[in-house]
Amino acid sequence: MNTSPKLLEVSKLSKAFEQDGSTVSVLSDVSFSLNRESSLAIVGPSGCGKTTLLLLLAGLLKFDSGEILFNGSALTGSSSRIGLVLQNYGLLPWKTVSENIVLGAKLQKLNINNNAISRVKHTLGIEHLDRLYPEQLSGGQKQRVALARVFLLKPQLLLLDEPFSALDAITREKLQHFLMDEYRARKFGFIVVTHSIEEAVALGQRIMIFDPAKQNLNAVIDNPNVFTKGFRSSKIYFDLCYDVHKALLN
Repeated sequence: MNTSPKLLEVSKLSKAFEQDGSTVSVLSDVSFSLNRESSLAIVGPSGCGKTTLLLLLAGLLKFDSGEILFNGSALTGSSSRIGLVLQNYGLLPWKTVSENIVLGAKLQKLNINNNAISRVKHTLGIEHLDRLYPEQLSGGQKQRVALARVFLLKPQLLLLDEPFSALDAITREKLQHFLMDEYRARKFGFIVVTHSIEEAVALGQRIMIFDPAKQNLNAVIDNPNVFTKGFRSSKIYFDLCYDVHKALLN
């Protein structure tokens, strides 16, 4: 049994892509770790490699150099213990909402309790969408269906790429609270990529700020009070938002 406190360890990770006959570096020697049952928020401008990093951590892209350890073992491909929610939702257009929600569980041959399915649908406000197809949904509805699907899988590590970006402010905050409630109940680790400073501070025990010029981390800010009751209305929260904003500008 692996007793290490580290769920995820990333060491000197680099990735480049071929573009118009030249090699474009996206990530260069990125190193960080994530403890078990903890959260990490990643912020940075568009094009700095945040989504690429998530795809590497999910095992959907191969890195050029470096190492990713998940539960102490080298990550060489996708894992059923790692869940991923992408910005483009990943819904199959020929399947209904109901079918899309349980698709991941069926592929992994998991027995999902109907009460658990109903609870997730109700919390996300999509219980009335069962018979619709993705093309009939708004962007926000598609995003909530994608979230429902991954929450049913109960992953040990949850990777979220702008998971609430298509939602209105009230629904966005409601689903942030839902994520935190799920975290407290299930004790998984999660990494969230976001452009929102407020969201990063509301969700991440640590906040990593990417610098596109370095293709690496510009700063890492600790946020130990993130799960404290009343944190989002505290002076500590607003001071941290200011600190992250200042770090992004530097």
